[in-house]
Amino acid sequence: MYNITIFDHIGRKVFEDNNVSGKVNISCENFSSGLYFVEAKNKTKFVTRKIIKE
Repeated sequence: MYNITIFDHIGRKVFEDNNVSGKVNISCENFSSGLYFVEAKNKTKFVTRKIIKE
């Protein structure tokens, strides 16, 4: 199980989903253009990725 959080370029939380297992599709169509950070974490792992929405 993972917790998925997306932040915009100034650190505001724009998306959160808890207890995710397996693959997940997140719609970003309501996000403004710009830089975002996706965090996925559980009890033992923590991963951050950058995404750019044009």
